Amino acid sequence: TGGDCSVVQLRVAIGALLQESNALCVGLAEIQDFKNNYLAFGDDILSTLRETNTEIGGAVQILEQNDCKVVPLIATHGGAGGIVSSECYDYLRQQLLIRLKSASRVDAVYLALHGAMVSELEDDVEGSLLAEVRKIIGDAPLAVSCDLHAHITPAMVSLSDILIGYKHYPHDDAFETAQRAVQLMLETYSGKICPVVRM
Repeated sequence: TGGDCSVVQLRVAIGALLQESNALCVGLAEIQDFKNNYLAFGDDILSTLRETNTEIGGAVQILEQNDCKVVPLIATHGGAGGIVSSECYDYLRQQLLIRLKSASRVDAVYLALHGAMVSELEDDVEGSLLAEVRKIIGDAPLAVSCDLHAHITPAMVSLSDILIGYKHYPHDDAFETAQRAVQLMLETYSGKICPVVRM
């Protein structure tokens, strides 16, 4: 394919940090809300989500088909609920960033985000997180997939090389959405395409 990694094995970091926040809900979303769906770290992500109908499942399939080295960070889904507590978000954020910083080399990054997560102290969680990721990876391709109900912000647009969303409602195309994002990311890395993100 256009993003073949076989000549020099690309190291691609992947992660998922999803939650749809509703500021009108009573109560905060906490770590247990994420554990109730799934919460995995490092290599456990691959054993837990490799062949599932999730973004991570779709991303891993494309990367392994292209002989890429998958660098798993954190994968979790908090469903829909109230604003995420500062303690919970800080923990999840740090787990992703620590693993990304400790990776010996990362050539590209794919993140599955919801696009509508809010924490107690941060309205644009995804934009803020992407800014921190960008500081770590420099100009490496950064692909992001979002929920159909994402609130796309200028920060998300300016920091992403690829930014796409689900096409289906109900959302039964998370797997395929990740595949599209990762394939475009690989084609960006190889120079086959030069995407421009605009809103």
